[in-house]
Amino acid sequence: MRDFLLYLSEAALCLAAFALLYRLSLHRLTTFQANRIYLLSAVVLSLSIPLMPWPMRGSDAVMLPSRDVFLPLVNALPIQELPEVGEAKAVLSTDVTATPHTASPVDWGRIALFTVLGLYLLGAVAKLVALGRNLGHLYRLLRRNLVVREGAYRMVYLTQEGPAFSFLRWIVLSRTQQQLPEAERAQVIRHEAVHLAQGHTWDLLFFELAGVAFWFHPALYYLKRELRSVHEYIADAEVGRRDPRTYSHLLLKLAQASRAHASTPLVTSFAALPLKKRIRKLTQAPSSIWQQSKFALALPLVGGLLWGCALTNEVIPVATLTSSSVEPRARIGTITWTGNTWYDDATLTQVLGVQEGDPYDKAEIQKRLWFNPGGQDVASFYKKGEYVFFRVEEEVTERENHTVDLTFHLEEDQPLKIRDIGYGFSRTDSEVSSGVSVDALTDVLLEVENKIPTQMGDWFDRTKLMETQHIMEALELFDPERVEIVLKPVQAVEEGDEGNYVSVDISMAPKGLPWVTVRYNGEVVKMNEALLLDAVGTLSVEVNDPTGVLPDGEPIKAAIMLIHDRQKVEELRFDDYREVENYDLSGLWKKAQPGDRLFVGVNEVDFFFAELH
Repeated sequence: MRDFLLYLSEAALCLAAFALLYRLSLHRLTTFQANRIYLLSAVVLSLSIPLMPWPMRGSDAVMLPSRDVFLPLVNALPIQELPEVGEAKAVLSTDVTATPHTASPVDWGRIALFTVLGLYLLGAVAKLVALGRNLGHLYRLLRRNLVVREGAYRMVYLTQEGPAFSFLRWIVLSRTQQQLPEAERAQVIRHEAVHLAQGHTWDLLFFELAGVAFWFHPALYYLKRELRSVHEYIADAEVGRRDPRTYSHLLLKLAQASRAHASTPLVTSFAALPLKKRIRKLTQAPSSIWQQSKFALALPLVGGLLWGCALTNEVIPVATLTSSSVEPRARIGTITWTGNTWYDDATLTQVLGVQEGDPYDKAEIQKRLWFNPGGQDVASFYKKGEYVFFRVEEEVTERENHTVDLTFHLEEDQPLKIRDIGYGFSRTDSEVSSGVSVDALTDVLLEVENKIPTQMGDWFDRTKLMETQHIMEALELFDPERVEIVLKPVQAVEEGDEGNYVSVDISMAPKGLPWVTVRYNGEVVKMNEALLLDAVGTLSVEVNDPTGVLPDGEPIKAAIMLIHDRQKVEELRFDDYREVENYDLSGLWKKAQPGDRLFVGVNEVDFFFAELH
């Protein structure tokens, strides 16, 4: 819900910016078709710019709580991959006794959000009902009057007074226009035919639909009013430029006759106001090239809006007030927990290690929530009790005197059991690269397998998993900086199984193998990191050996594979890994779908894999 409201805010800001530029620089120009394109593009861009994906910085991605159940675990396990966030300011005992749960206070912030959302939906529904009512009125009007096919259009002759107008393929003439002399009536029909030929009705329908979403925004109504005026300028220029004086008299004549009859906002009316501007535009000199160059001002405006939306999208909007906007010297006010059933507020606050009056530090709070190298964090506290399926989101509310209230929203689920444990390392280039046989590496794993604290069938315990990682890092044959533990959710395989299950994959690299870095759209990505199916995605592979060859003289090769449901969809091989630099993935993405996996290998070793979304 907060994401939706943030999107509305950003789109509303874009609409206001485009409307302001049009008002200050463009509305006086006689480039009517260009003005029409600008007005339509302003709405399209305003709706699109806030939706454009922007990659988060690596540190932000680690520090912020994930919306995915397993992402906090994947980010937290490899210690060497976490950024330095400073030492903890307090060390707590791990023996925290749970006390009876106390009721949490009313969450007024969420109530306010739901109230705002409810009012917004009421306005949108009212706007949608009004649109349906106008369409129904037009349908009845067309059905109840005489319709005559004339060429590509349908002429509708009304029996009552009113303005002439057009809609889709219908040109509607009231008794007022039917009584005009033949020459004047022909001009009215030509005017309305221009509207139909250029699709002006579709422009108005598009603005009406946008008005359902942005019924509250005055900038949209301004842009729509200007678009209707531009429509009339275009039709007037086509019909009245040859004899502007006679055409102006016809405009005044029909405007007086039609002043008492209002038309629906869905149609283009011949006698639409403002007449003074329409008559002046007929005789106004064409805009010079210098004046037309003002449209170039839209380019820096679009760039600025893209940059502004990118700043807000760098941080997942999980708070009423984003943590980045709080001044560094702010002090913590109240601390509230919602959704907690296993532990009460006092226990969780004690585990968090902060209290009222402490300085507010966003990075420190996130560390104490998700990963504290000392092991004292809320995530570890839950997972120490076989409780891994849980999420927490921080909400920050700014108060007076540089004070912030913290509310933590928790979601709890079932405990987790370890279904199986897998070990993986290269079986092709290990001997060449490290001088150690595959059998020797296997023997080491078999010897250490029974000594690690994490075993199949155990309840999940992150503390034991961290101990397992330290043991694997201490093995002499493997590179300690390249030990990774990845958790994968699995379903129960036997009927009657209870709870949730996880598969533990431990991947290692023998010493001597090249160090590989994978970048997606220029940003470093980690093993098992979720990737967005971006139509303009690029991939780069970097190796810490600039020679491009292994110790035995073999070139360092690279491969990219797309896997769907354990079946290879596409495989790309490169004789030199340096060919994979800003490699365009658009062709590969056309064959991919959410849920597929992307593997990147160097000399047959899978250094990186990711799930696509």
